[in-house]
Amino acid sequence: MTTFQAIQLTCPSCQQPMGHYELTSYFIYRSTVYSDGKIEHDGSFFEDKTIVVCPHCEGVFWRDEAKEKEIEYQDDQPELPFSKSVWDIEIARSEDFRKGMVLYYKQLLETGFANTTQREIYLRITLWRAINDIIRYQRPFLKSIDSFAFKKPLLVFIKSRFSTCRTYRYFKPDQLGNLLRLTTIFSPVTDDDRLMLAEMYREMGNRSKALEILNNIKNESGAAYRKIKKATLLFRKRVFILGK
Repeated sequence: MTTFQAIQLTCPSCQQPMGHYELTSYFIYRSTVYSDGKIEHDGSFFEDKTIVVCPHCEGVFWRDEAKEKEIEYQDDQPELPFSKSVWDIEIARSEDFRKGMVLYYKQLLETGFANTTQREIYLRITLWRAINDIIRYQRPFLKSIDSFAFKKPLLVFIKSRFSTCRTYRYFKPDQLGNLLRLTTIFSPVTDDDRLMLAEMYREMGNRSKALEILNNIKNESGAAYRKIKKATLLFRKRVFILGK
């Protein structure tokens, strides 16, 4: 059972109050884990509220910068408008939303929204995964043709595939630059952190550095370790599913 606690936040920009949900407990039916560390859950709705959008001024702020208190409604008091996430902004609801979200996170970085190293790490990992989202759900080309041909003409599939790959190639320089910066500020503490750092280098195409990090990880028995090392040895660079 998934439960939330309702609290009140105050926007650091316009000082207006808003309602906000904090996740307190949850139950996961099934998860899909990707090589870049992204985890998607089935059966429950999880929304990262590290970054919050104000429903009054539409300004974006860090959750831990907002004042908070418990909500105590009076009978004659109207309910507060609730906080939004980046997925509530207009660009996230457009047809080309994946490209839009990449541009949005890039803008946040360029305008200095991430004003601490930890916030920059968080935002750069988010941007990394957002660029990967463009091609994250693509199946191998030949398998995709088999499943797609029954639903739409092959030409439509090829055009869609070409458009997706073109968008991904367009953002490839941003991905490389973002990962290059991320590898300089990300300080691994655990083996899981080291595995993520190795994945950054793998996706950058720096095979030797990725293998150097992987060879220094003590726990080599995990499935994630074996799959990422195999992908590194085979010179693969794209994100892939680690397990379900």
